[in-house]
Amino acid sequence: MDDTEVRVQYDVADEYAERTQEAVAPVAVAVVAAEPLRIVQHPPRQFTTGAVTVTAGQVQQLAGAAPFRDSLHIVNGGGGPVYLGPDRDTLTPMGGFWLGPGQKMTMRSRHAVYVLGDASLTAATPVHTFAEYVDG
Repeated sequence: MDDTEVRVQYDVADEYAERTQEAVAPVAVAVVAAEPLRIVQHPPRQFTTGAVTVTAGQVQQLAGAAPFRDSLHIVNGGGGPVYLGPDRDTLTPMGGFWLGPGQKMTMRSRHAVYVLGDASLTAATPVHTFAEYVDG
């Protein structure tokens, strides 16, 4: 036998070629297994209200952690500033969010929120909440 190399031309694409047909006229298509459309409704909402009273240098829990809370509206109803934060042990005037007298804010947080009374408070200061929840 001689050592001549034999090459065979083989294209793999020919093996897996799709059969196609040119469409000249529209083809009728029928839907055999149709399911009804599911209408998505907005989840029902609930709300709660609350208030805490803080004095100078005192930390109170304003709102607990809530997995289905959508928003938390906070109003400082007192005559002095307060500070908001996520942790009782680390909340300080320098690290907290300042909320002046009569001011309000809205948070979109599911974590607990704490409030600290400013050192300048001479009377107890009420801080009010309005929380909106989405039913799970």
